[in-house]
Amino acid sequence: MATDVGIRLGVDGEKEFRSALAGVNSQIKNLNSEMKTVVSSMSGMNSAEDAAAKKNDVLARSVTAVKQKISLISGEYDRAKGRLAELGTALENARQEFGENSDEALRAQKAYNKQAKTVNDLGTQLNNATADLNRMENEMNDLGDSTDDTADALDSAGNSGRYSESECPQSGDRQRRKSAGRCCTGYGRRFHR
Repeated sequence: MATDVGIRLGVDGEKEFRSALAGVNSQIKNLNSEMKTVVSSMSGMNSAEDAAAKKNDVLARSVTAVKQKISLISGEYDRAKGRLAELGTALENARQEFGENSDEALRAQKAYNKQAKTVNDLGTQLNNATADLNRMENEMNDLGDSTDDTADALDSAGNSGRYSESECPQSGDRQRRKSAGRCCTGYGRRFHR
């Protein structure tokens, strides 16, 4: 009794998966292009806050798109692993029923190997998308930290006015010296090197 254990292309939403993934990838490319535009136009921005807000907006939308991509790939990865398990069972059955080197067992082995490659490729895509997400989240955190540092420095300068010679931080905390910057009467150039 011959059984067909080959992979059937277009199984349960594979076309929809590829279409959705292509849409998300296109959206990510557009957001990357928008980010390049924002970064290149930062020199013309009136304030660092505007630049940071625009960059943060694009990053937030990029994070959302990459999360969609991860969700799509993860779902397809799980389905592919399920199909791989089914093909593994079919391979073992073909070997037992028809013999190790039978045509049926060789077709089953070929189908299993092809599905294993698909699972590995999806795993790689999933890892790459996760790395992209982590990079974007770190960039957002760094952007938030630099915005907080700028706000703290402005608050400090606004609350304390100019440092006098005796108040100017000359040692210790680098961030405090940096925020003091040129406010220190006669000492600004020494701290900004």
